[in-house]
Amino acid sequence: MLKQNPQPRVFIDLDGVSEPAIDVLNMIRQWQQTWPRLNMMQLTACRCIEVARLIDAASIFPVVERRLRITDLLILLTQKRARQDWSIAQDGSHSVPLSKREWNILLAVAKGESLKTIAGSLNKPYHSVVYTLGRVTARIGAGNNKSLIHLLNKLSCASSANV
Repeated sequence: MLKQNPQPRVFIDLDGVSEPAIDVLNMIRQWQQTWPRLNMMQLTACRCIEVARLIDAASIFPVVERRLRITDLLILLTQKRARQDWSIAQDGSHSVPLSKREWNILLAVAKGESLKTIAGSLNKPYHSVVYTLGRVTARIGAGNNKSLIHLLNKLSCASSANV
């Protein structure tokens, strides 16, 4: 399927998968590297804007609010639009995609590793990891690092439908 030209559009319903959302997002990031021309959309009914922003920042693929009226959803899914036009943030803001290092730190935090352990595994100073986590926290509007860790915990649960 991925060798077809043009590549088919792939839809991933993040609320309908049985895997933890953080694992699905990690897989999507890997696909993004392997197949850069992949035409993918992520559907979610996030009730928490910070989680929606984190999902949006996880990859270059657009995130679509699945609770839209069916006519609006069909228009969004059939039109080609610039990525910034897809933002599901209510204030119209758009997240800059997370770097590889930022993503690896978030994955390690989601697995429950301490910040000192993460710093040691990356050969970076502890304050660098704390600073990176704070920068990601500010970008998604989570308020503080503790709130970001709570969001990562939500995405690490097997069912993300209640996010």
